[in-house]
Amino acid sequence: MLDRILNYRNAYLLGLCGVFFSLSVSVFVISTAEIFLALIWIAEGDYANKWKRLKSNRFAWLFMSLFLMLVLGLSVTQNFDYALNDIRIKLPLLILPLFMASYPPLKRGEQAVVGGFFLLGLLISTIFSYFRFLDLSQELTMDVRESSAFISHVRLSLMLALAIIGLVITWFRNLRVTWAFPPIILLITWFLFILFRLQMITGLALLGTAAFACIIWMVLRSSRPAVRWVGGGLLAFTLISSGFYVHQVVGSFIHPDPSPPKNLVDREPTCKFRHSPERTQVENGHLVWAYMCDFEAEASWEARSEYSFSGKGKTGEYIQATLYRFLASLNLTKDSAGIAQLSDKDIRAIEDGETNYLYAYKESLAKRIYGIAWELYGFADEKYNPEGTSVGQRLEFWKAARHVIQNHFWMGVGTGDVVDEMRGGYEATGSRMSKEYWLKPHNQYLTTWVCFGIIGLIWFVLVFAYPLKSAFKDPLILAFWLIVIGSMLTEDTLETQVGVTFVTAFFGLLVMANPKVNPKELPSPDQE
Repeated sequence: MLDRILNYRNAYLLGLCGVFFSLSVSVFVISTAEIFLALIWIAEGDYANKWKRLKSNRFAWLFMSLFLMLVLGLSVTQNFDYALNDIRIKLPLLILPLFMASYPPLKRGEQAVVGGFFLLGLLISTIFSYFRFLDLSQELTMDVRESSAFISHVRLSLMLALAIIGLVITWFRNLRVTWAFPPIILLITWFLFILFRLQMITGLALLGTAAFACIIWMVLRSSRPAVRWVGGGLLAFTLISSGFYVHQVVGSFIHPDPSPPKNLVDREPTCKFRHSPERTQVENGHLVWAYMCDFEAEASWEARSEYSFSGKGKTGEYIQATLYRFLASLNLTKDSAGIAQLSDKDIRAIEDGETNYLYAYKESLAKRIYGIAWELYGFADEKYNPEGTSVGQRLEFWKAARHVIQNHFWMGVGTGDVVDEMRGGYEATGSRMSKEYWLKPHNQYLTTWVCFGIIGLIWFVLVFAYPLKSAFKDPLILAFWLIVIGSMLTEDTLETQVGVTFVTAFFGLLVMANPKVNPKELPSPDQE
């Protein structure tokens, strides 16, 4: 019995459980588990059979080639300190495929155990994150993205999206196992609650995309008319209802309201209004920088608030901009008459940084969607500074990345020079952001292009296109593939240890070490 517990196969499984458990909990434990796997791999020996398994696993070699790209990128790098640290962070691209492809594929029960540890870690992480969210919600300067307790908000949302899809698929595959139904439903409900409550837009968008694709997969593969009708109806309902909801939130940007402020009716203005037609920002469809009378607004504001009209409020936002946005959301003039229409509660809300009366003191998904739309439409304003925003910053990142790519189109700047070259890109494009916001592209495809040129980008895309042939056979692989490639549009998914381990470990579990995907691999010891 003791020999069975302590055998290398169980030790390998224990190491994998450690990796998957710690993905959402601890970077330190991730590293510890990977070191443990390496020691087990070396101590076990049996290198001949490991080599036979590894050499036949094409996807493992393709994934390890991404690590080779990093090494080759050293040849054109000048910043070796950054490059070596980047290689250290991305070491899972090499070691996890090596381990998971050289061992016999996991059996179904072993896959379930590893997946269970992933869910356990995710449950612990989300519980701590929710209590952190409750603490932060008491602060005026709260940024909901800081609520994730152990890892980044975005990466936690990716894991939640995958977990929900995985739980749904597991439920459908085990309908006869009735005892599993309550915990599965509870976990799905809790993870969905966290996604919505913590406003994880990226995770929700990718969850919707993956779920949509899985339903299409089910409809196309089913021979039962009832499944096709129900699936098709569900798809149509989801698309229509989601589209209607988003349109309700952002419709004022698509169809601005040209009507003059409502408090202009039946009265003479007390001063000559100032307009800035070149500034296109709107709130609830009404222009922010129109119908302004600054000296009147200043006097009226400072008569009702201790905060200076030209200064900053409690959250660090400029009072004048916040006030004008709030007044525009109500379709009021920016003068004494407009401010007279504000209640004392409105004044306090403006001091607290609230810019729209519809969402004042209201943390909701609609507020987050509206904020993203505002950033997109506001980016066209030449005086708009996107720093501190989500979408606006990314547009600025991509603008600087495009400049770098134009100068290093074919071969890129190398493994270690991406940050240095991006700084040059921000300077060349006249970025409106402070230097502390001059970051990497936040788009894995652009980051790869910057680092390795168009040749490296093409190879990168080909590597991630390879699992498609497996994805068409298994909805879980399809869902994970969509979550990964979708996340890389707005995130540098592979630029952190958590991100690169998450992607590599699950491709290893679902593709490299999956006996259904690799049926020609050598059998496991208990099958020989």
